[in-house]
Amino acid sequence: MIEFPDWFVALMIAALAVGGAVPASGPLAVVGYLRGGRHRLWNGFWYWAWSTALSTAIMAACAFLDTFWCAAVLDWALLWTLAWFLIPRAQRDRILHRRTAQPMPMPQMQQLHTQQYAGWPR
Repeated sequence: MIEFPDWFVALMIAALAVGGAVPASGPLAVVGYLRGGRHRLWNGFWYWAWSTALSTAIMAACAFLDTFWCAAVLDWALLWTLAWFLIPRAQRDRILHRRTAQPMPMPQMQQLHTQQYAGWPR
């Protein structure tokens, strides 16, 4: 059996964890940008940073429990689910329904109604 020094094993686990964590945290960076108020880029960076830390922690826990084979799947599933539930409601409705989920304002409906029946006898 080939034995590696501890520093090399730690370096390889860190490289795998960061390599899997950075792409998985991209959707949360987009969510942070969408949820940001005045400082959208800073908010997106903040969401990306803590989601990368969370992803690395998930991968380290899976490596500690000797279930590293499912670390990437578990990591991506958890972070993408978290990103889905953190999307603001207006953007989520637009993604689901391809339109805004707000009804047409009443004055415009009234105006359409009167224009539609304007030529009919009374």
